[in-house]
Amino acid sequence: DSSKQTCSNMGVRELYVTQDRAPPTPKPKSPMVAFAELDMLLCTCPFDSEDQREELTSIIEHVPDLPPENQKPSKMQLQKLRDMRERKKLLLESASGQVRHLLQRMLKLSKETSGMY
Repeated sequence: DSSKQTCSNMGVRELYVTQDRAPPTPKPKSPMVAFAELDMLLCTCPFDSEDQREELTSIIEHVPDLPPENQKPSKMQLQKLRDMRERKKLLLESASGQVRHLLQRMLKLSKETSGMY
């Protein structure tokens, strides 16, 4: 049937996994690896409270809009950034030691993956 589309016709590489050929692995610094780690940490972190989990989720999901690199941020955008920085600081200050370390890692991963959403 000539109406069938193949991966190569669509510009998509086909992935073949066989016993003698290992599947490809992403590079360690890949945004996909960072996204997967962030997702895993969000699911497994022993948060101190549900409020703490909700605050982190809110911070991660509501990144303030910024202008393109060649433009200066407005006063309102700068204020949103200051507010977000303060929320992150309060979140980290209120966390227990082990959780604080995980929160810091999740915030860093969130920054690395922010362009993927």
